[in-house]
Amino acid sequence: MVLRRVEDVSRYGAVLFDSGRVCGFAEKGKTGPGLINAGVYLLNPGVFSRFGLSGQFSLEADLLQAHIGELRPRAYLTDGFFIDIGIPEDYIRAQTTIPHHANGA
Repeated sequence: MVLRRVEDVSRYGAVLFDSGRVCGFAEKGKTGPGLINAGVYLLNPGVFSRFGLSGQFSLEADLLQAHIGELRPRAYLTDGFFIDIGIPEDYIRAQTTIPHHANGA
């Protein structure tokens, strides 16, 4: 799981991190600096059936949060470019921002 340090975690919720592993999540509402889930994962596809997940489900709630103790995901911290496309304004902004970064500008 890729984590990104931000100045204010209130929009995203915070990720709790210790010794290279994700150990929990703090819901949205907490303010101040911290680590957030950047939305990038490397998973073995078998993990879904291992926890009885098929069809539609929430990766964060039904897999990561529900089974954090068993999964013990490793974390990769980055300070690279990050944009959350979860709200319409940022999705629109991403249409020009991402190509700009992809071209090395």
